[in-house]
Amino acid sequence: MKKIKILKIHGERGEATEDLLAEEVALRLFIEHRAVVTLLCTPENLEDLLFGFLFTSDLIRNTEDVKKITIDRKSWSAHIEIHHGFDESQAPSYNTVIGSGCGNLLTFASVRSSSSSFQVESAGPLLSTLQIEKLMESLKGRAIIHKETGGVHSAALANPDEILVFREDIGRHNAVDKVVGNYLLSDKNFSDTILITSGRITSEILSKAEKCGISVIISRSAPTDKSVLKARETGMTLIGFARRNRLNIYSGERRIIQSPLRAK
Repeated sequence: MKKIKILKIHGERGEATEDLLAEEVALRLFIEHRAVVTLLCTPENLEDLLFGFLFTSDLIRNTEDVKKITIDRKSWSAHIEIHHGFDESQAPSYNTVIGSGCGNLLTFASVRSSSSSFQVESAGPLLSTLQIEKLMESLKGRAIIHKETGGVHSAALANPDEILVFREDIGRHNAVDKVVGNYLLSDKNFSDTILITSGRITSEILSKAEKCGISVIISRSAPTDKSVLKARETGMTLIGFARRNRLNIYSGERRIIQSPLRAK
């Protein structure tokens, strides 16, 4: 976070004060010395971000595919060496810049995975509506940068009882890649985990979960029509508007055990 001087206006009064802002950098990725993509991101947990991005973009199968990652914080560049090399025929499908999630940029991974045959008809955890409410409260309680700046998204991987990994970033998809990358580096299985996000659930976010084999996605925000359609086709559980005392189940309700939610 960075502190800057501002002029705050309230009604007819102006006051010189200071404000905290979320940091944003343009991290340029090079794979085998080839410039591939630029990620607009928050400059924390960058190794998690890179491993998560490479994995959810189908560029690596696991952490062992990565020979070396070097992050230069002066030039904001990341140089990645992969054991099996880089297929340059993939290059035309890459965007030059992947933004922070507020525009209509579409990453190549979500397009490539749109024809996936992934199915999770019987997999994944069962959880109650009360457990969902507690997980969302825990997500909110951990969002320190958001509390201070209001300028980032949150993401987490959890089991029905607790959050396992939590990250924040200016980009909702970056936050997801960060928790995926961290969990990938811990060499754990995604199959029984739940993906939680503060941002809207687009087909891009769904594709990232699908790549990991995650069958349950929960957000405090809305899904898009394409993400709901894809969730229903693949058997995933998709929950939106998960806030205190309410939630919407758009797909996969068989994994949700209804229990009384706490009053407001």
